[in-house]
Amino acid sequence: MNIFKKTTNPLEETCKAQEKQLQKQEKRIAELEALLREEREEKSKLYNQLQISETKLKKSQEEARQLRTQMQEYRKNYEDLHTLFGYENQNLKFALLDLQTNMANATGRAKESLKTSKAVEDNFDKAFSEINMIVDKLDDLIKRSNTIAGVIKTLSQKAREIEKSVELINEVVMQIKILSLNASVEAASAGEAGKGFAVVATEVKNLANKTSAVATEINKIVKSIQQSTENTGQEFQQIDKNIQVIHENTNNFSKEIHALDNLTKHSLSELNILGDSVFMSLAKLDHVLWKVNTYISVYEAKPAFKFVDHHNCRLGKWYFEGDGEKYFSHTKSYAKLDRPHSGVHNGTHKIFELIEQKPINLAAVKKAFETIEENSKEVFAVLSEIMEEVLAEERS
Repeated sequence: MNIFKKTTNPLEETCKAQEKQLQKQEKRIAELEALLREEREEKSKLYNQLQISETKLKKSQEEARQLRTQMQEYRKNYEDLHTLFGYENQNLKFALLDLQTNMANATGRAKESLKTSKAVEDNFDKAFSEINMIVDKLDDLIKRSNTIAGVIKTLSQKAREIEKSVELINEVVMQIKILSLNASVEAASAGEAGKGFAVVATEVKNLANKTSAVATEINKIVKSIQQSTENTGQEFQQIDKNIQVIHENTNNFSKEIHALDNLTKHSLSELNILGDSVFMSLAKLDHVLWKVNTYISVYEAKPAFKFVDHHNCRLGKWYFEGDGEKYFSHTKSYAKLDRPHSGVHNGTHKIFELIEQKPINLAAVKKAFETIEENSKEVFAVLSEIMEEVLAEERS
C-alpha cells in the first residue's frame, strides 16, 4: 500500500464541479444574452415593421375609404348617367316617333298629290286630244270653205256667161224687132196683099217683145245672183280669215297645252322621285327608331316594343307587297335588300332572348348589336343604291 498516494479533496472536487457548472451557466447566460439581443433586435425590427405596417394599414384604410367614397360617387354618377341616357333615349324615341309620323303623313300626302297629278295629266291628255280633234275639224272646215269659195267663183263665172248670153239674146231680139219693123213697112207698102205678112210681122214683133222682157228678167235675176254670189264670196272670205285666225290660235294653244303637258309630266316625275325619296328617308328613320327601341330594351332589361319579322314591318310590306315590289323590283340592287333587312330583325330577336336571361350576357348583347349595326348600314346603302338607279332611269 502506497502511503504517499494523493488523496482526493471532496471540497476541491465540489468547487471544481461548481466552477465547471458556473462556466456552463455563464456560457448559457452568454448564449441567452445573445439570443435576447437577437430577440430584442428582432422585436425591434418587428416593431419597426409593425410601425411601418400600421402606417401602411392606416394609409391603405384611408385609400380604401377614399376609394369607397370614389366608388360611391362613381356609382351615383353612373346611376345618374344611366338615368340621363335613359331619359335621352326616351326623348329621342319620342322625337323620332314624331318625325316618323310627320314623314309618314308627308308620304301619304305625296301619294295623294301623285293621284291628283295623274288625274291632271289624264285631263291634259284628254284636252290635248280634243284640241287635236278641233284642229282637224278646222282643217276640214278650211278645205270645205275653199271648196265652197270655188263653187261660188264658178257660179259667178257662170252668171257672167249667162249675162253675156242674155246680151246676145237682146241683140237677136233687137235684130228681130228691126226685121219686124221692116216687114211691117213692106206689108203696108203691099196693101191688101201684104196683110197676112203684116200679121206675121206683128206676131214676130210681139214674140220679140216677150223675148226681150224675158231676157230683161233673166238679166235682173243674173245680176241679183252675181250680187249675192259676190256678197257670199266676201262673207266666205271673212269666214275663211276668221277660220284661219281660229286655226292659228288653236295651234298655238295646242302647242302651249303640249308644253304644259310636258311640264306636268316632268313635275309628276319629280313628284314621284320626291315621294320615293321621302319614303326611303322614312324607311331609314324607321330603322333608326327600331335600333333606339332595341337599345332601350337592353336599358330597361325588357322588350320596349312588339317584335315583328322583316316581312311585317313598314319596309317589309313595302318590299314584299307594296309600291317597292310594284315600282322598284326591276332595279339591280332591289334583291340585295332582303338579307341585311332580315339580319337587323334577327339581331333584335337575339337581344330579346338575351335580356330574358339573368344575369344578362353583355358580351353577347354587344355582339348582337354589332350584327344589327352592320346590317343596318348595308340596308341604308342598298336603299340609296335603289334610289340612284331610279334617278338614273329618269335622267335617261
